[in-house]
Parts: sequence; structure tokens; C-alpha cells
Amino acid sequence: MAFEKIIMKIRNRLHKKIFLLISLFCVVLLLLGVLSISLHSWEIITEYRDDFETYDMVIYWPYLGKWTPAKHYSIEIASEETIKVNLKVPPTADYDIALIYESELEKGIFTLLIYSSNGPGVDEEFIYTVSRSAIYAILVYSIQGTNTYTLQISKPSILGWVAGGAFLGIAMIILVDTWILNARISRKILKEELFGNTTY
Repeated sequence: MAFEKIIMKIRNRLHKKIFLLISLFCVVLLLLGVLSISLHSWEIITEYRDDFETYDMVIYWPYLGKWTPAKHYSIEIASEETIKVNLKVPPTADYDIALIYESELEKGIFTLLIYSSNGPGVDEEFIYTVSRSAIYAILVYSIQGTNTYTLQISKPSILGWVAGGAFLGIAMIILVDTWILNARISRKILKEELFGNTTY
């Protein structure tokens, strides 16, 4: 009887360790899924490297209360399409970004759809879903500095979501199956501890 109890204890501990290892493996898969979605859910479609040694226009910004030199970059966006705009700002500069309808540039009065203003040396970014198909203008404007910046325009990438979804799906299937199997084995071990090594 003592030998049987030792064997049962060893099997019980081994079962718990295997369950823990499988659970940790599933957690790793879940993290990989989330990481894949977060890192690869956007695809850069256009990238510009530019500076403010020259500029396209000077614009007055009510929220700043001042005129600033600006450059604009045209992009055609379909209705309900989402874009992400990221501006890598040099450490000594203060640049902001905004999205407007390009057709309003000539009027000098435009609808500010969205903008990002974080302060000196801090990168700018916004994500926006347009309500109608049109040609839009992304404005980069300098509050301070003329150094080189990098403007990236991205659209959602299906590959990141597919890869992330695959990791998440596999992890959930393994985890659920493991929990079910663990519950069955635990019940069997409990029965053996209570009633002895009997086949049920």
C-alpha cells in the first residue's frame, strides 16, 4: 500500500507539472499572437524623408495661435478606409501633423479632420477612418526647427491579423483541450485515492 501511494503521488506531481508546462506553452502562443497583431497589423504604403529648409505654404493654426510653415502630401483614400500616419520627429525639432481635404487647401479655410501635437522631439501619430472617398492632404508643419523628418503612411495589413489569429486560435484549442483532459485525469486520480486502483 505504501508503494502504491508513492507511485500515485509521483504520478500526481508529474501530471501537474505537465499541465503547467502545457499552460505556459499556451501563454507563449497567446503572447506571440498579440505581438504579431500589434507589430504586423499595419503595412507602410508610402514613406517620405523631408525637411523644412523649404516649405509649401504658411498656415495659421487657431489651436496654436500662430502661423507655421507647412508641407503637404496628397493621398487618395476610399470611403470607410483607415490609415495610420506616423511622423518621426528629430530630437531638436517640434513638428505636428494633420489631415484635411486637399480641395480645401486653395480656399485657405479647411476642416481639420484629425491632428497630432505632442511637443518637441516627440514622434507624432494618428489613426483615422475617412467617411467618404476623396483626395486628402497630410500636413506636416514646423513649430520649431528645420531638421529632416520621416513621414510614414500605413494601411491595415491582413497578414498580421491572420498570423496573430492563428497563434491565438491554436493556443485556445490546446488550452481548452488541456483543461478538459486535466479535469478528467484529476477526477480519475481522486477516485483512485478514495477507492483504490479500480477500473471505472
